[in-house]
Amino acid sequence: MRWRLVPGQTLLRHDLDGEYAIYNNLTGDTHVLPDDAVQLLLALRAAPAQPEALLALLAPLAADAEPEPDPAQAILLMLEELAALDLVEQTAC
Repeated sequence: MRWRLVPGQTLLRHDLDGEYAIYNNLTGDTHVLPDDAVQLLLALRAAPAQPEALLALLAPLAADAEPEPDPAQAILLMLEELAALDLVEQTAC
């Protein structure tokens, strides 16, 4: 399964010193997200991707963060959290 940005999502964002306010133009909600989540959203805006590909893209960010016991699991958890905010979704293609 691949993940993608929800179609029509514009990712309006405002920098808040290391975090970002993200406006979901489809739901009208605003969320404060960490930089790594925003980088994940930007990667998905470029093209749908599988979690493994996203992990490779975000590896440089992970080097600056606390070590995760399982980085792949951390990416999946982040994707699920972003899906709960209606920012991303799974797709079969």
